[in-house]
Amino acid sequence: MAKKEEFTDEHERVASDLRFLVSGLQRDELDLDLFDRMENRLKNHMYDEENFIFKKIEKRYELGNEIAGFETEHAAMWRLIDLIHDEINTGHHVKIKKYFDELSDIFREHNTREERYVYSKLGEYESVTERERPRNWICNRLNRRTA
Repeated sequence: MAKKEEFTDEHERVASDLRFLVSGLQRDELDLDLFDRMENRLKNHMYDEENFIFKKIEKRYELGNEIAGFETEHAAMWRLIDLIHDEINTGHHVKIKKYFDELSDIFREHNTREERYVYSKLGEYESVTERERPRNWICNRLNRRTA
């Protein structure tokens, strides 16, 4: 069972990973293992939010527009991760720092609003059962475009 504090802690872990990755890029270093862990952590987090947390509070608090915005930001972050993978796979790394900077900026702003509008609505002891993200799961906004 995950409580709201665990979700805010997860935000901080991903933010910390991103700061470390961006810092490494300043020295032309990229920790691929950390990138993989951060990506999995972020996508698992998105999965839990989109499939459990958002559904739990969207109608109760009439947050349809806000939730749509958060899902759009999830899609933007997902696409940036795909672009980072493209840079890694081609070995060019021309835009990789730019993509990490954009990912960090979106993530930081996203978290601030999400914690205010979503997590503040979760009860102190209200919990969400975490489930394993299916391997082929894609965030809601991108999934709707491919469906």
